[in-house]
Amino acid sequence: MADVAVLGLGNMGASVARALLADGRSVAVWNRTAKRCGPLADEGAEVAPSANDAALSAPAIIASVLDYRALQQALADPLDMSGRTVINLTWGTTDEARELAEFVSARGGGYVEGGVLCRPEAIGRTDGDILYSGPSEAVEEVRPLLNTLGPIHYVGSDVTQANALALALGSIFYAGVLSFLEAAAYAERLGIPPEVVAPLVRIPLGLVGSTADASVDQIKRQDFAGSEASNAVHAAALASVTQAFSAAGIEHRLTDAVGTYFDSAAKMGLDALEVGALLRIISKTAV
Repeated sequence: MADVAVLGLGNMGASVARALLADGRSVAVWNRTAKRCGPLADEGAEVAPSANDAALSAPAIIASVLDYRALQQALADPLDMSGRTVINLTWGTTDEARELAEFVSARGGGYVEGGVLCRPEAIGRTDGDILYSGPSEAVEEVRPLLNTLGPIHYVGSDVTQANALALALGSIFYAGVLSFLEAAAYAERLGIPPEVVAPLVRIPLGLVGSTADASVDQIKRQDFAGSEASNAVHAAALASVTQAFSAAGIEHRLTDAVGTYFDSAAKMGLDALEVGALLRIISKTAV
């Protein structure tokens, strides 16, 4: 019997399997496209002929497949999953997470939801951040395996919480990446190469973190009148960014989208307040 089964060998699943193999675990692997199993077999993994065989071959099952439906289909045959824990690293909605947890529980298995917040290459490293949620006893049961993948961020017993937080933080990631690409395009147009821009990204990202901390305090107090920059100041600065990007002839859709929030703030009389007050627009709460 293997220590763990890995279902799905895309970039993330393959990285998970390799990290486990490197830690000395016996690993059974399965992928819908069988040829993806070859490199892992060469590295010591046991190739299961079906998802059913893989799931029944180990007490822990780590899934990194296309979506929740694909995973539910893959786990449809092993009706008795007693003594097994499914660790799901597939992205989807909170409703899908809850449904899958119920699906596994009905078959006697344990369930841990995972929200991956790292690149595949980071799995097994200190920056291989993954959020986990589910019953604490289920998480403790598989903690040695999870430790192999990277830092464990346990966010609660409700299985949907890792999913919800991954989606929420994912929005920051995608906005951040597109913001970097807009910035890199503008800088390159002015003769500054992307490799100069990339290391400097950590400066505004640090400012995002400190502003988020300040906003949390303001939200708790419902008091957005502070001593830092007002929304009017931010709007003026953003207008300068947009103007510069336009003059350079590059796309600036992300900065345009951000600008609509400050436009709304001015119309709602929030321009003298700090940026945290924009939460009232985003969440559609009363001023």
